[in-house]
Amino acid sequence: MFTAGKGAVAPFVLTQAFLLLVATVTVPGADNPKEADRPAVTSVKQITSDGVSKTNLLSDESNLYVTEWPAARHVIARVSLPGDNRSVISNAFRNVQALDISPDRSKLLVSPMQGGGDSEFWTLPVNAGSPKRLGDLTGRDATWSADGEYLVFSKGTKLYIANAAGFGARETFTASGSVFAPRFSHDGKRVRFTVGNTAQNVTSIWEVGSDGSNPHSVLGNWQGASTACCGSWSADGHYYIFQVTQSAPTAVTTLWALLESSPIGTPVQLTSGPMSFGNAWTTHPTVNG
Repeated sequence: MFTAGKGAVAPFVLTQAFLLLVATVTVPGADNPKEADRPAVTSVKQITSDGVSKTNLLSDESNLYVTEWPAARHVIARVSLPGDNRSVISNAFRNVQALDISPDRSKLLVSPMQGGGDSEFWTLPVNAGSPKRLGDLTGRDATWSADGEYLVFSKGTKLYIANAAGFGARETFTASGSVFAPRFSHDGKRVRFTVGNTAQNVTSIWEVGSDGSNPHSVLGNWQGASTACCGSWSADGHYYIFQVTQSAPTAVTTLWALLESSPIGTPVQLTSGPMSFGNAWTTHPTVNG
């Protein structure tokens, strides 16, 4: 399950939410066995049509959790699938965005919006309950590991990993630009993230081991590498889905997939416009696998 979400250096804002069904299809006559089966979008379903700006879409396979701003404040809305019911999740924050949903589907990782500076990280139960702050951490973006044991977060040019409660944070990597959209691999051994350079108006996707080893650019000299960002692994870990912003012949943001079960190859294009899609969100595998 994939949904449109946030964008490049600044959030990519949408006014509709979509579900994209991505499946592996067989390519007749492919010379390379690795190219015989490749991901493709087989259907697209529009979920909302209210015209309210949306970003940071999350899913637990039964609901979408959407950061919206219907007026002068940000709220988190829950939209049941297939989209016939919407409600705002009550909380004490005036402006708040959702960053992740826990692997056990019980709570959201949220960040009260501070107006440009680093923000605190809190958990917010999806049903009844009070929010709880994660240690004394602050930063720009964060997400949990697939087993729910660790939290990776970005702060300026640095990437950190802490335990799930927000304690024991350790610096993992320092980039040459601002770091955002960090995601753990399915096995928790790697982290992929986006590095943005506002002055040059470029972004790139990087990877580093959870222990800080082997930092490197993921896409190398691939043609879309300088405008790629904001990826997520599929729940089964087979694909890494990310977005690329293309400026010619018209400006459009497209989704691409990278096969993870073999050495890094050429990304496969999933969408091609004329509609732009923000980065894909894929559900965490459940804590039971």
